Amino acid sequence: MKRTLRKSMIQKRRSMELEEWKQKSHDILTRITASSLIDSKETIMIFMDFRKEVMTKPIISWLWDQGKQVVIPRVKKGSAILDLCLIESFDDMELSSMGILEPKANHDRFAAPADIDFVFMPGVAFTKDGGRLGYG
Repeated sequence: MKRTLRKSMIQKRRSMELEEWKQKSHDILTRITASSLIDSKETIMIFMDFRKEVMTKPIISWLWDQGKQVVIPRVKKGSAILDLCLIESFDDMELSSMGILEPKANHDRFAAPADIDFVFMPGVAFTKDGGRLGYG
C-alpha cells in the first residue's frame, strides 16, 4: 500500500504545472511566516528542494532574515551519515552529482544534532496529523 501511494504521490507532484508548484510553495512560505512555531527557535535544519518538492530557498532566505542559524544536511560520500552544515549564504552551496544544491565539499562549519531546535522534514506525503511518507 505504501509503495502504491508513494508512486502515485510522486507522479502527481511531477505532473504539477510550474505556476501551480510556485503558488503552492508560496502558500507554504506564507503559512510559515505567519506562524509563531519557530519564533523561539535558533537553529533550524531544512532540506534543499528536489523534483518539485516545496521550494525551500525562499524559506531559507526568510530564516536568515529572522536571524536564525540554518543547517542544511549533506550526505557523507560513501555512507548514509549526514553532515549537518551551518550555511550563511547560498554561496556556500554547489550542485551535487544528483543535481541537488548542497553545501560545498570543503564546507567546514557544522552543527551538532543537539543544537538543532527545529527540522523542516522532506517527504512524499503527510497526513493531517503529521505522519510522514518518505521516499522508501
